[in-house]
Amino acid sequence: MVYTRVAPEKQDRFLRHNGIEPMVVVYEELVAAYEATLERVLLEVAPEALGAPVPSAPTTRRLSDDHSERMVERLLADRARLGLPDPVRAGHRPSS
Repeated sequence: MVYTRVAPEKQDRFLRHNGIEPMVVVYEELVAAYEATLERVLLEVAPEALGAPVPSAPTTRRLSDDHSERMVERLLADRARLGLPDPVRAGHRPSS
């Protein structure tokens, strides 16, 4: 079973209840080693497909532009003006 990060508590409860060990697929690993990761998943969920041609990695294109950057800057400025924490740095702790 492929594990995603959608509603993890409910998924974990379901998997434990049914004795299923989830397969973890990390996005960054998928991007770095697409074919090897896909083969590992196929081996787990459909071993009969092993040896079949693996589809090539999907192509990607940038979805943001200058407008997106301006909107992020505006959001951060509005949050600062309202005294709200910076969501980008909220979890960041400076090293001492």
